[in-house]
Amino acid sequence: MINVEAEGVRLWINEHQREDGSKWNTYSISTSSKDQEGGYINKSLEVRMRRDVQLPEDIKNGALVTIRGSLSNRAFAGKDGERRVEHLLWAHEVDVDKPYEPTKGEPADSFEQLEEDMPF
Repeated sequence: MINVEAEGVRLWINEHQREDGSKWNTYSISTSSKDQEGGYINKSLEVRMRRDVQLPEDIKNGALVTIRGSLSNRAFAGKDGERRVEHLLWAHEVDVDKPYEPTKGEPADSFEQLEEDMPF
């Protein structure tokens, strides 16, 4: 098992509806890197919640979260009938991150207040 802690990632929520009107959600995160030409390469990663993981009801699509879990695989047949294997992240814990708030403290001293000579 490969354990993962994904800090400060955006959780994308996709709502689905059955014919009977009931709804369920699927979840994903994404990774991104730059290619040699300076463009971005993006790849989504499906996130499945363990039964004991409860997300807040008011969680927003794209919320910043920290996910602790493990990597796994899923196999399926693509639209072309070919067998495909994709990674997925099983979420064991999900914490909704608090927005960044700088601490309010004393203002920093300026260089003008320094009384001794600098050695360089």
